[in-house]
Amino acid sequence: MVFDRSFFNGHIPTLRKRQFGFLISGPLGQIANLRQIIESLTEIEESNLVDIITDEYADSKIIDLLIYNLAKKLITYSQSGYKKPQTFLSVGGNKIFRDAVYGRMRFVFQADHKYYEEHGFYDFPHDDKYAKKMNDKFIPLTQNEKFRKVFYSVLKTEMIKPLKSVVDNPDK
Repeated sequence: MVFDRSFFNGHIPTLRKRQFGFLISGPLGQIANLRQIIESLTEIEESNLVDIITDEYADSKIIDLLIYNLAKKLITYSQSGYKKPQTFLSVGGNKIFRDAVYGRMRFVFQADHKYYEEHGFYDFPHDDKYAKKMNDKFIPLTQNEKFRKVFYSVLKTEMIKPLKSVVDNPDK
């Protein structure tokens, strides 16, 4: 299986209750950020990261044994429905997505909003009057095909616009 960031799924955990094992070629032990990204992606998906195996070891027998043990754990955990407890990575990440989807980004992520509403993600009171007005105006507009095409054609550019000056000139 090839694992992609799956942007087309929005913020909906489509891989819930799955067991994951990653086989990665390269020095993952030297790239802590990449390891944390993998860990957080699986947690936010509400799945279980069993292990990450790399080819950092010089001995192929050790790698074979690690892969064999990973396969055994994947089967055992799948059969028992085991899932590690959530960490801050997923709890915090889900709260950030939840707040954004409920508030100012609802008109952009309408499918996510529907899923979050149906699955009890909204577990807080919310009174952002600006976001409510914005959603009341923009959600009906996004139902219009012409508006939607124009809107989505500039969406990415507009979302990163506040960060562009920092990225273009980080020393400023």
